Amino acid sequence: MKRLSFLAVILVVSLALATSAGAQNYGGQIIIGSIADASFLNPIVEADSASYDINYWVFDSLIRLDETLTPQPVLAESWDISDDGKRIHFVLKEGVKWHDGADFTAADVEFTIFSIMDYKTNSVKRPYFDSLLGAADYLAAIASLNSQRNDGSITDDEFSEQAEAALGEFRAAGGIEVVDDHNVVFNLATPFAPFMTTAMDLGIAPKHLLEGEDVNTTSFNANPVGTGPFKFVEWRRDERVVLEAFEDYHEGRPYLDRVIYRVIPDQTVLVTELRTGGVDYMPQPPPEIIPALEADPNLNVFRIDTVAYTYMGFQLTNPLFQDVRVRQAISYAIDMEAIVEFILMGYGQEATGPFPAGMWAYNPDVRRFPYNPERALELMEEAGWVMNANGRLEKDGEVFQFTLETNQGNELREQMVVIIQEQLGDIGVDVRVSLSEWPTFVDRLLSANYEAVVVGWTGTADPDGYGYTVWHSSQFPGRNTSQYANDRVDYLFEQARIEMDIDLRTEYYHEIQEILAEEQPYVFGYFADQIHAVHRRFNGWVPTPQREGILLSLKNVWMEQ
Repeated sequence: MKRLSFLAVILVVSLALATSAGAQNYGGQIIIGSIADASFLNPIVEADSASYDINYWVFDSLIRLDETLTPQPVLAESWDISDDGKRIHFVLKEGVKWHDGADFTAADVEFTIFSIMDYKTNSVKRPYFDSLLGAADYLAAIASLNSQRNDGSITDDEFSEQAEAALGEFRAAGGIEVVDDHNVVFNLATPFAPFMTTAMDLGIAPKHLLEGEDVNTTSFNANPVGTGPFKFVEWRRDERVVLEAFEDYHEGRPYLDRVIYRVIPDQTVLVTELRTGGVDYMPQPPPEIIPALEADPNLNVFRIDTVAYTYMGFQLTNPLFQDVRVRQAISYAIDMEAIVEFILMGYGQEATGPFPAGMWAYNPDVRRFPYNPERALELMEEAGWVMNANGRLEKDGEVFQFTLETNQGNELREQMVVIIQEQLGDIGVDVRVSLSEWPTFVDRLLSANYEAVVVGWTGTADPDGYGYTVWHSSQFPGRNTSQYANDRVDYLFEQARIEMDIDLRTEYYHEIQEILAEEQPYVFGYFADQIHAVHRRFNGWVPTPQREGILLSLKNVWMEQ
């Protein structure tokens, strides 16, 4: 049987050992540089990486994955999974405190998950729990009610009344069973293969502070209280978030006194701040700067395999992109190999789909679209687009033009959109580039209010985290912002979720990749290696091939005095 592992694990361990020398000290602070600010400091409604970074330290989960992607207990003391995979019993740690001194109990776990599933909540995490008893019927009922409300069959009041009834039935179905304060059982209608690696690696929110609140708008989202190693102190929007060590942390207080998450939206400025001491840590520095950072005696630079890829995504409801020949043509017209070589400078590899090459689900044999502008023009002509006198593709009097958006401050993405603009211009496609600040960009992305985007997606230790929430047709509104829909892909993802045999799951994921490669709902771009640059005075890092890399070990990091 294949193991879920990445090729970098041996490198990870050696790097960790290399940075663990010296005596462990309490005290000091670390300043972490980021080009993006957070949006919601609440794991129930978080939807972007900047929010996830901070929430990871403020809110503990039942389990976390270690550097070998194996679940380890955090708020859970132990767990037991039934032979059929449909009953998971967690024994919770006793004596765990929220940052305000209240006791953590199983009721908080139940509250968090039912809050995610509540139809009123703007959460992208419902797919992690749709295997709970009663969840499928509940979600189907909400979808039907939304359809009826949209077509005028029922009023808003009727929708609310019936939706609340459906939610009540779901809560009573027994999917979550609170046995007592320190025992909680999850009962699944069907086995869910990624349950431990995806669903349970979830920050738990406090029932006693959020019950009765609108979790979408509550002031808690900017003033959080968790059970994690660091507690919230201050958030100055677009400037910084400040955390400090939680003295009563159940695993022992972290070594560092404070963590300052400093927002610097320009990578060039961020590099300068790193080298002059304005920040202590920087993720993903521009590739051309990495050799200089590696040569800097004050810095350590970590290079780790990644679970994140960058892509160009189409809004598939846009008539321009509904013909598969057009999407394939655009893929042929973009020299992704050259883009990767130029902007990554060897620190990554071209993507052929949503799974990294080191993951067991990866299919190495999918269709490729090597740079071929001549073939691109042939496909565009087959789709009815012809070159006009101005050198632009035209159909029925309409010029082929669209806006390509990305977030400002990310040099790799900014370079990528400009190159795409130039290369598509070579085949007569008029691309307008739009850059916006991260919060604005995220809002447009999640509301599918775009024509095309260059953005990244960070997966999980299980391929379901790369797939179901992005590609299943049920996941809009949600993370399926391209609004992709394919019945066969839906079926394959559904089967892969309930199949416990990893070899059969591999077959499902291989076919999914074949379909995505053929249909090209994205121009799959690249997997950039994780690069983390940090001042040498900080020790104890444990690199991991998960998203956020070395930062996941922050609670065990100490600073030389």
